[in-house]
Amino acid sequence: MNPAYVPIKILAALAAIFLTTSCAPSVISPPGPPLNHQEINRVAAVIDAQNQAVRTLFSSGSISLKGRRGELDAEVLMVAARDPYRIKIEITHPWGRPLAHVLITDAGLRFLSFPEKRLYVGQLGDPDLSRHLTVPLDDAVLWSVVRAYPVPPPYTAAISRKAHQITLLTQSGTEQAVIHMGPQGQYPASLFFPRQETEVTFSDFDHQGKIMYARKIRVNGERGNKLSLRLKTMVFNEPLAPEIFKLNIPADVTIHPLSEGGGRP
Repeated sequence: MNPAYVPIKILAALAAIFLTTSCAPSVISPPGPPLNHQEINRVAAVIDAQNQAVRTLFSSGSISLKGRRGELDAEVLMVAARDPYRIKIEITHPWGRPLAHVLITDAGLRFLSFPEKRLYVGQLGDPDLSRHLTVPLDDAVLWSVVRAYPVPPPYTAAISRKAHQITLLTQSGTEQAVIHMGPQGQYPASLFFPRQETEVTFSDFDHQGKIMYARKIRVNGERGNKLSLRLKTMVFNEPLAPEIFKLNIPADVTIHPLSEGGGRP
C-alpha cells in the first residue's frame, strides 16, 4: 500500500464517521401503530437520561472502512469530555504504527498525519474543511458515534408517525432527527438526521451500571462507502488529565491550514 494514500483513506473514514450522506434510513420500522404519547415520553426520557449521565469517556476498538477506493482496517482509541468540549481520536495500524491523531475542541480541529508528516488545521463546519473531507463535520453526529448511543440535537416536540419510530421537531416544525427503536423497544437502533441526510446505527448493546452503549456502530456512506466501528472497551466518567488532550507534534511536521486564517494551534 502506498503510505501517502493512507491519510487520504483516514480522512475519508473520519468524514464517514462524523457526517456521511446516505439516501434514506436503512432501519425500517416493522408494521404496527405509531407510539402513543406515554411511549414517546418514556423513550425520550431514557435517551436524555443516558446522555446526561455521561461526562467523560474512554474507548478503544477497531475501525473498518470499505469503499471504491479500497479498504482500511485499523485500531482506534477515543477520549472525550463534554465540559469543556474535547474529543481526541488516535488511529493506528493493527501492529501499532501510528497513522493519525485527531483533536477536536471549541477552538477547532487538528489532524496530525504521521505518514505525511503534516498537521492539518481547520474548524468544524468550515466550508473549506469540507472540501478536504468531502462533507463538513457535524458535532451532533460526531457525539452519537463517540458516545456509542444516540445524541439527538436540540428539539421542542416529539411525535410518532410509524411503529417504533419517533420524530423530533423544532419549534417551527422542522424535523431535527428520527429515532428508530429496536423491535422490542428496549434499545435505539438508529438515529437519522434529515438535514444532513445522515444515519448512525447501533447494535450489540452493553452497559456499565445504568449507562448503556452500543459495541457496534455503523455509518452507511455515499458512493458505497461503509464504515464500521467495533468497541472492545468503554469506560465512563473517569477523571481525564488535561495532558490526554494534547497533540505531541514531531519537529519535522509542517502546518497546513484547511481554511483561511488557519495556523499553528
